[in-house]
Amino acid sequence: MLLLDRAGALDMIAEARRQFVLVLGAEGFRLKGEELYPSLEHILDLSVTPPDPWSVAEQFVRAEVPDDMYIELVLGDSYYIGPAEFQDGHVERLVHGRGTATVTIRGASGGHYEVRLTGIVDLQARHPEGMMLYGLTRLPAGHGLYRYAFLNWDENDDAHLEALAATANIASVAR
Repeated sequence: MLLLDRAGALDMIAEARRQFVLVLGAEGFRLKGEELYPSLEHILDLSVTPPDPWSVAEQFVRAEVPDDMYIELVLGDSYYIGPAEFQDGHVERLVHGRGTATVTIRGASGGHYEVRLTGIVDLQARHPEGMMLYGLTRLPAGHGLYRYAFLNWDENDDAHLEALAATANIASVAR
C-alpha cells in the first residue's frame, strides 16, 4: 500500500493522466500513532469509469479529503492499443460516415495500418491528416462504448481525432 499526502496524490493523478492510466478509486486514511485507520467517509469509487476519471479524482482529493489524511490511489492499466509503431506514426487519411470511420496510419517504420471504428456515437476531428501520433488509447465510456483517442504528439498543434465507438479493429495493409 502506497499512502500519499495531498500533493503527492495530485502529482500521481497528473502522471496517470499523462500515461493514460485510469484512476479507479481513492481512499483516505488517518494515522494515529502507529495505527492506520481507513476513513469510510472518504472513499471514491470510479470502477464505472467517467469520461475523465482524472479530473474527478483531482476534485475528490482537493475538496473531499482533509489535509491531515493520507490517500491511497487505485490505478488501472494503461489503455494504449495498436502496434508500438503507432508512436511517431502519422494519420494519413480519415474516412467516416454512417456510424463507421476508417483511419489510415503510416507507422514510424513505414508500415500502413487501418483502424476501423464501428458503432460510432460521436466523432470529433480537426484536420487530423498529417498529425504525428503519440499513440492510440481506448478508455471505457460505459454502455458498451469506448473513447478512442488518436493522441497528437505536438501539444501546441490543435489537430485532433477522437471517437466514442463500440469497437476498433486494427489491420496491417499492404501499400
